[in-house]
Amino acid sequence: MRFPLEVVDAVRAVWPEEKPLIVRVSAVDGSRDGITLEDTVALARELAARGIDAVDVSEGGIGGGWEHPIGYGYQVPYAATLRAEAGIPTMAVGLIVDARQAEAVVAGGAADLVAVAREAQDDPNFAVHAVRELTAGYDAYPVQAGPRLASRDRLLDGLGPWTGPGPVQVREPAPVPSAG
Repeated sequence: MRFPLEVVDAVRAVWPEEKPLIVRVSAVDGSRDGITLEDTVALARELAARGIDAVDVSEGGIGGGWEHPIGYGYQVPYAATLRAEAGIPTMAVGLIVDARQAEAVVAGGAADLVAVAREAQDDPNFAVHAVRELTAGYDAYPVQAGPRLASRDRLLDGLGPWTGPGPVQVREPAPVPSAG
């Protein structure tokens, strides 16, 4: 534990106080003989005492043959444990793939922040898509795109889903009433 704390002390000495300082930790190793969650709680307490603003909680993949749970949000319980037992804000990771899932992590008190990695690689606009999903609005989009995308959504709602198999599916305009 000494080396990471020395690094934090050195960074904290030069890092502006008004900017957040976040440390990423592996809550457990991929080896039964490695770091335990209890070890990481002790580290997180020391980090909090040194003024770290949050801990980004992942888990290690060192070694092989160790079984651990895998599934959506599988690393969130580690963040929740550190948050509760070390009294430090946490950032949860681990197959968080949906805006409602991320919102549930924060709203449920398991973590203070959520980070997405591979989901953002798959969808570089994940953050604005998440805002749209949670608010049904386009306010997070740049002004050049938001109003046009909102208008497009209204058009698509009126057209209904594309049913194929042909690539062109149009709706004829309504007839204009005659003036006579």
